[in-house]
Amino acid sequence: MAIIGGGPGGICQAIKLRAAGYDDLVIYELSDGIGGTWHRNRYPGLECDIISDLYTFTFAPNPEWSNSYPPQPEILDYMRKVASDHDIDRHVR
Repeated sequence: MAIIGGGPGGICQAIKLRAAGYDDLVIYELSDGIGGTWHRNRYPGLECDIISDLYTFTFAPNPEWSNSYPPQPEILDYMRKVASDHDIDRHVR
């Protein structure tokens, strides 16, 4: 099964597919890492423009956000941790 993009949507889709028993999947990601826009964009001051609770996967809550609008590195770390915790990063090409 092919998933286009390793951003939040691709991460979520891969986790849900694996939970449903599909392990033969590939996430096609243009950049050199998972995280989508949070991986590609790294300019000073970049942060979430919606409240962090809405940027959290329901199956992987993050009570440790530093504030309501976390900075890019924190969001990227969260995306990477969720992907790693669910063994998704090995599917990225």
